[in-house]
Amino acid sequence: MSADDVLCIGCKFDYLKTIGKFYGDNEASVEFLRSHGVLPLGVKCKKCHRPCSFRSDTRSWRCRRQFLDHLDGRKKCCNYEVSDCAGTLLEKSKIQPWKCLLFVNHWLSRNWDHECINECLQFSRSTSVFWRSYCSDVLEDWFHRQNPIGGVGVVVEIGMTSIQQTWLLGGIERASKKSFVVSLRNQEVNEDLLVPLIKKHVLPGSVICTEYIMEYASLSSHEYVLATTNASSIDSKCCTLTVESMWCDVKKSLMRSGMREKYLEQYLAKYLFVCHHENSKQVLHHFFTEVGQIYPPKANHANVNMSISY
Repeated sequence: MSADDVLCIGCKFDYLKTIGKFYGDNEASVEFLRSHGVLPLGVKCKKCHRPCSFRSDTRSWRCRRQFLDHLDGRKKCCNYEVSDCAGTLLEKSKIQPWKCLLFVNHWLSRNWDHECINECLQFSRSTSVFWRSYCSDVLEDWFHRQNPIGGVGVVVEIGMTSIQQTWLLGGIERASKKSFVVSLRNQEVNEDLLVPLIKKHVLPGSVICTEYIMEYASLSSHEYVLATTNASSIDSKCCTLTVESMWCDVKKSLMRSGMREKYLEQYLAKYLFVCHHENSKQVLHHFFTEVGQIYPPKANHANVNMSISY
């Protein structure tokens, strides 16, 4: 295994740089997918458990180990072979790897346009719908595994809003802008529901600022500091203007998407994921890292312990 065949720990590409880097270049695209765990870095033979060799002409991994057949005394070749794409997002797709990257790059942008990407990449509508659904599933899985925010002394503004008759609970760190959002669809909104959700998504020791002080009163007995708020006062240290601004941004984003209520969590997942990573220019990196973790290649991986960044 060469030094380049290692997992990426943080490449940075903005929207235009991604297009310039990968447009029409399958080799660079495959290297990117491989370094993010979407394609295998190495494969071990299922028969003899030796490392397989990669064949670029057939895009497959093959074992050519020779062994002596004790029945007839002849040398034979193992010939175990598996597709490079086995069990991956490219296995049943006929699109080229570079088109996969550019589709995801555009889908993750704030200016997603279904017709534009179909025309530029020459996708059929059904192909585009399939890939959009695939991307949404990846981020919805991430959405349900949101990391908790806050910490000792960290100010977290907590608030609620309603979108298409569905209540949302959300929080945001005032300084770092790390955030979480949870859909409360078809649930009775009360302290018994809200307090456990806050305990799940906000770390103990956080200073919680909220207008809903009565609903969260019991949090003070769970290692949280509750602060009296003034939602409209810019001068107040405990105002909730940051979370209110987040709700405005969420609603604008969902309106641009032409949101349908049954896909609410998918829209929220995309919004949060992009917000978490766009400033670091690592949206694409983190997306395909998620893909590699959720849908690892079925081919046996060689043990890889090294990491690099571009």
